[in-house]
Amino acid sequence: MVDSLHKRASPMALVSDSASGKASRGFEGEGGGGPYDREMERALLGTLLVNNSACERVNETLKGFHFVDEAHGKIYDAIMALVSMGRVADHQTLRHHLSLSALFGDEDGAGYLADLAQEALLTANVKHYGEVIEDLYQRRALIQLAHDMAREAQGGALDNPATTIAESAEKRLYDLSETEDQRVFQPFDEVLSRAVEHAKVAAKRKVSGLATHLRDLDGVMGGLQSSDLIIVAARPSVGKSALAMNIAWSVASVAQEGEPVSVAFFSLEMSAEQLAFRVLSEESGISSDSMRRGKMGKGDLDNLYRASQRIEKAPLFIDDTPGLSLSVLRRRARRLKRTKGLGLLVVDYLQLMQGEGRQGWDNRVQEISEISRGLKGIAKELNIPVIAVSQLSRKVEDRTTTQGIKTGGIPQLSDLRESGSIEQDADVVIFIHREDYLLERMQPQEGTKEHEAWQEKMAQVHNKARLIVAKNRNGSIGKADVFFDKHVTRFKNLAKDDLTEGR
Repeated sequence: MVDSLHKRASPMALVSDSASGKASRGFEGEGGGGPYDREMERALLGTLLVNNSACERVNETLKGFHFVDEAHGKIYDAIMALVSMGRVADHQTLRHHLSLSALFGDEDGAGYLADLAQEALLTANVKHYGEVIEDLYQRRALIQLAHDMAREAQGGALDNPATTIAESAEKRLYDLSETEDQRVFQPFDEVLSRAVEHAKVAAKRKVSGLATHLRDLDGVMGGLQSSDLIIVAARPSVGKSALAMNIAWSVASVAQEGEPVSVAFFSLEMSAEQLAFRVLSEESGISSDSMRRGKMGKGDLDNLYRASQRIEKAPLFIDDTPGLSLSVLRRRARRLKRTKGLGLLVVDYLQLMQGEGRQGWDNRVQEISEISRGLKGIAKELNIPVIAVSQLSRKVEDRTTTQGIKTGGIPQLSDLRESGSIEQDADVVIFIHREDYLLERMQPQEGTKEHEAWQEKMAQVHNKARLIVAKNRNGSIGKADVFFDKHVTRFKNLAKDDLTEGR
């Protein structure tokens, strides 16, 4: 009878000293499994049969498929099902709940259930034994994954490139690292309880998501929400990268609820060194141009050193790989999430990314659409906000009213439509509008009345920017006026009575 249960195992066994309290352990053959411990499985099942209340001590993540022996797994699932229904689970009731002949072949199997009850262990050990069984399952899965990768890599099929194999392996590895209860239906009362707690936090902090620390923007959005794809869009040189970096640095440098938040910044346009100059400039007040050109006095150098000491430990991770593909970005984000607890991901910028590497796109719009859908998928899978910087079409600068009067180039959602499904996939769309940027390029001839009017207008809007939340799937839309310090490329809170004052 026992032999029929163990027929799937290889005879390669490593038997430890029973006096040490360790059960005998085996290792299944190549390509077929890995480490297992049937004696531990038997002892756990026997304890649950003898004392059903011990089921409460077993982790909810332990499932029948974690057992190396299929029969053991079915017995475990049957015990848990009976107990959950308020019924007794013992070797007698299991005879009616399970098809024992299907599990044990021609033999009855009732005797085997009775034998299991004789191997019951101390109830206090149930939790630990369940954790070991689950761990052994994960080890077997890792070994199988390695075998599958080796087989696919050796195949050399041209329609299955190495990048695809790596992406598939990374996905399986990430799924394996996640506990099973994160991938099943969730009772509504549990979801509701989390929603109430979320509301309590929002009432206390005035921000329910990750705070950007731009007061008016947080007031409109309630912070950066988990699983949201947030598009930051503007024309070139308006400050898209600066805003994305400001938010990323603010999140990484200021603890949220007492804990630091790791931030991944994928920069496809600027180098990591250029971004470091920007952060140093923001913290020290010294322009990055002055730092690069060496135009600093002794006091500036001391200030720079102190700033670097303050910020060097912040959990900000920069990847400046050019032409990054969606699959590689996803793989690196999963790895960082697994090792550092990733809380925010930023991509600068979306149009510089590549799709999954497939050939034959009808046009670039299709590829951009795939990228935006992929970024939304990453946000949902990792349960973090994802900020993606995006270019706007040129028509925003030439827009006029029906009377032919220019509107100041205020962006609209329609300006994103040339990029496929970005507007559809985004949960939040933030436009940056800087009237001083537009007016600088419309300077009339000096000495004219038009120039005087232009100067007055420039004085009103100098260093002032407006962040327009044009779409917010789960919240309100609105506008946030902020101060933009061009000297250090930093967006700050705006003092309403003094435009030259930062936060």
